[in-house]
Amino acid sequence: MDTSTSSMPTGKARNDFVLVGKIVKLVGLKGMVRVITFSDNPDRFSPGATLSIRGKDREIDEISVLEAKPIPGKEALNILFENYETLERASELVGKELFVPRTDRKAHPDSFFPDEFPGMEVVSSDGKPEGTVISLVIDIPSPYLLIRTERNGELMVPFRKVYIAAVDMAERKVRLSMPIRVHIPEDS
Repeated sequence: MDTSTSSMPTGKARNDFVLVGKIVKLVGLKGMVRVITFSDNPDRFSPGATLSIRGKDREIDEISVLEAKPIPGKEALNILFENYETLERASELVGKELFVPRTDRKAHPDSFFPDEFPGMEVVSSDGKPEGTVISLVIDIPSPYLLIRTERNGELMVPFRKVYIAAVDMAERKVRLSMPIRVHIPEDS
């Protein structure tokens, strides 16, 4: 799953690109670099794949993968990029970010990207409007939707089937399976 849109190439709208990796260090003496990956698409970094790359200068270029070696137990790869097959050339890549066009990412059936949720309407089990999604928080053991409601401010709804009846990406709606009041904390 490509999960981050915190950075983007210049000259493009924020929503046009998705961050899929960051080059963090040199590996060995033949031009390989370590890439921390933010994508669970196994083909994203396959030999022949083309990625957009941006550094601190905010300039954007394209770069092609020649070779990629997974690192067991880590969300990282050692990658050799075309035209960067020497230690000197590869050192120019350290610190740069890798992107793909948003249109290139694909979710598995019945799965979603976290950045698709903000702005979605939240409705009760009978379809009555309850609020709007602020964000889907996933970087914790128990993910939740942060929802803004008119009457109760911000509420957290666990992102679990017991609480979420359906997610309709086409209609941009999240249907709750229980009344919103279940998620309102009781005053002590």
